[in-house]
Amino acid sequence: MSPTAAAIVVVLALACAAAWGLGALLGKRGERARDWVSMRTRHRRPTAPAEARPFEDVVAEVRRLGTRFHALGPHASYAKVEAVRAAYDRALAQCCATLGITHLLGVLPPGAPLDAERRRVEALLGEAGVRLPFAA
Repeated sequence: MSPTAAAIVVVLALACAAAWGLGALLGKRGERARDWVSMRTRHRRPTAPAEARPFEDVVAEVRRLGTRFHALGPHASYAKVEAVRAAYDRALAQCCATLGITHLLGVLPPGAPLDAERRRVEALLGEAGVRLPFAA
């Protein structure tokens, strides 16, 4: 660490200590100062990695959402279609991540290219052994 950086760290530490002490002296009026110092100096604990869901649950979700997506009627509202499509694409992406299949589902905007990518991913999942009754 350079001498300048060390000096900055020392000055900030002294400023935090002074703010904390001032907050303690002011009592009730110093709560904001103490809270500010606590927020700035609190060490963030590393979060535990999320446990992976069982593959069977991921496939069940893909099947459930795929059935809903492919059964949407022509008069379904835009909001419903987009919500079901987004959920189905997220489930497909999670299934692909589990199997190590590359995809562009989270990158492409809604439209024909995304529909083509979805069909490609469904076909790849079928080749990998994931039975999707609605996939062509």
